[in-house]
Amino acid sequence: MKKLFFVILFCLAAGFAKAQKNISLAGYTANPEVAGDSITLVWWEDFYSEKEMWRLPFHEQTQALSQGIGYFHFTISTSHPLYFSLGRKDKTGHFNALLDLYPAEPEDSILMVNAGKASTLFYGKRAGKYRCRSRLDAETLYARKLPDTTGQFAILHSFKNDLDATAYAWLQADILGQYYSSHPAKLPNNGLAISKNYCAALVQQAKRSIAPFSFIDSLRGALKDKVLTGFLAEHLPYLEDATGALQKALVQVQSASAKSVLENLLKEHTVGSAAFDFSLPAGDGQNVSLHDLSGKVVFLDFWYTGCSSCREYYRDVLSKTEEDFRDFTGVVFVTINIDENKASWLQTLQKGGYTSATAINLFTGGKADKHPVIDQYRVAGYPCSFLIDKHGKIFSSSEADLRGGGAARLNTLISQALAAP
Repeated sequence: MKKLFFVILFCLAAGFAKAQKNISLAGYTANPEVAGDSITLVWWEDFYSEKEMWRLPFHEQTQALSQGIGYFHFTISTSHPLYFSLGRKDKTGHFNALLDLYPAEPEDSILMVNAGKASTLFYGKRAGKYRCRSRLDAETLYARKLPDTTGQFAILHSFKNDLDATAYAWLQADILGQYYSSHPAKLPNNGLAISKNYCAALVQQAKRSIAPFSFIDSLRGALKDKVLTGFLAEHLPYLEDATGALQKALVQVQSASAKSVLENLLKEHTVGSAAFDFSLPAGDGQNVSLHDLSGKVVFLDFWYTGCSSCREYYRDVLSKTEEDFRDFTGVVFVTINIDENKASWLQTLQKGGYTSATAINLFTGGKADKHPVIDQYRVAGYPCSFLIDKHGKIFSSSEADLRGGGAARLNTLISQALAAP
């Protein structure tokens, strides 16, 4: 009887998708919980960066699960291939994926059985793509060491008769991108722009390049749009002229989606834009917010215990600048630490080496790099610094100015911010 029930559900889901020419994702979860439990579908039609994916445009739907069998049925209206994640949100709103960043195409019609388990079964139109992805995930999860492309391609080849040309090439590009660090020679520049891993690998290649923009300019079409946008989304704080790079990119990209992402980045990072007003605990448990420091120039530095670059930056640059401005009441030095453990952070503060006792030292409250302040300032590496003017606006976020130019350059910028009206 239960088997007949799922056959009926599948037929209904498949028929609906065919009529609408959309993506249909239906099924039931393993071990459904109490009445009122829900499941959430999140999808990205244009995927620019996995590191930045929650800051970039995405769509979301939530449905209540039917009690007892945990049935769900989502329909996505789209004409583009996309990535989706299916999961639940906890009480804090954190999304826990059951299926993480699966590829989907228009007219996919899928029924999932035991969704979220390693034994998830997939049925329906183009289900081969989902079965193959599930097998690839399992190979990575259960391997004693990180599998290489040989094992991954063997799995992909075993599904060749179940995949159309687009799905096969898409999964192939995802494999190449995922293991790019091990096999750089196997990644050509003319791969699929729809593959998140492939584009991510090219973004990493651009980051390693002496001339990243020249490398990106060698790409073409949608692939260039994806890599350029992903590179800027991840690497913006480390560019000497972030505003200029964004303005140039806006002229170059062709897709409306990429232009929208770049416009938002420009709005957030342009000198003179409002800095995010954080409120974080200090060592005594009292919260300090940016607006508490209104009227002062604020130097903001992100760090964590064990970060060798953070120690070097404090030793070679920041400690000298703090000493030079020790008697200036118009400037304050604020640090934000992302350690998960408060005791570890406090112990590090006592030992010194990363910041001073005279700085305002704050903590992300155990949320580490998952705290909203990290998202809002788009911190992608450490140390990461910002100079905020007396009105709470970004004065500089330039890697070259704040970190690369030494104490002398940093002192000059702070003096300019103090002198500004």
